[in-house]
Amino acid sequence: MDVVRGLDQDGPEPDDGPDSEVNELTVTPHPDRPGGVIKGRFDNAVLFATIATLIDAKSKPAGADDQRSSKQRQAEALADVCGYVLDHGDVPQSGGHRPHLNVHIPLAELETRVRTAILDFGGHISTKDLRQLACNAAVIPIVMNSASQPLDIGRLSRVIPDGMRRAVAARDRGCARCGRPASWCDIHHVAEWQNGGPTEINNLVMLCKMHHREIHSTEWIVRIADGSPEFIPPRYVDPDQVPRRRRPRHHAHTPPS
Repeated sequence: MDVVRGLDQDGPEPDDGPDSEVNELTVTPHPDRPGGVIKGRFDNAVLFATIATLIDAKSKPAGADDQRSSKQRQAEALADVCGYVLDHGDVPQSGGHRPHLNVHIPLAELETRVRTAILDFGGHISTKDLRQLACNAAVIPIVMNSASQPLDIGRLSRVIPDGMRRAVAARDRGCARCGRPASWCDIHHVAEWQNGGPTEINNLVMLCKMHHREIHSTEWIVRIADGSPEFIPPRYVDPDQVPRRRRPRHHAHTPPS
């Protein structure tokens, strides 16, 4: 012991941390309606700053027409970041496969052209949300009978081939509304795929998740005019409904020597 004391004459290092640091997160689905509550606490400054910095960066208003509250922007930013990680990140496998969304469709709903469906974590999703999910086809449809027994399990497939996505990205250079990078964007069928809309570049537009939700849930309209996307606002935004286009990015040009 005398040898130990001689090597460590200053004694044990002081503990600069809090007496009882708490870092916790709970995810609780609503028992009787869609959605749920996510509640967290981070006493560790580094963990908190990591999360806060990313959400702050992803929750900036997406242009002058963005009427979302700061709380709504932050909530949707968290969901967008999680969606990005599911698509691109190093996510631990579940049952030997990357995690994905399973959509449970009651047979009666399928027979009436699907008005609602159910996710793994509970809660019915509306037609507009189901259509948005179907744009990327990163879901597996599971048809259920009245006894909640699976009748058919669909095959996970990509509606948009990689080459077609690259072509749309080259044209739109990110979100056609706000310019967010292509890696954060979905491909949207202007004429909906389930209604016969073709998967071809003149029927496709690249949208960030926020503006993708906007097209499915509001009166904004997107169309392709002269080979480029343009957006028609609802009358409550612009009574004249003047079509809008994002200004193209100008790349630096190096003159020949």
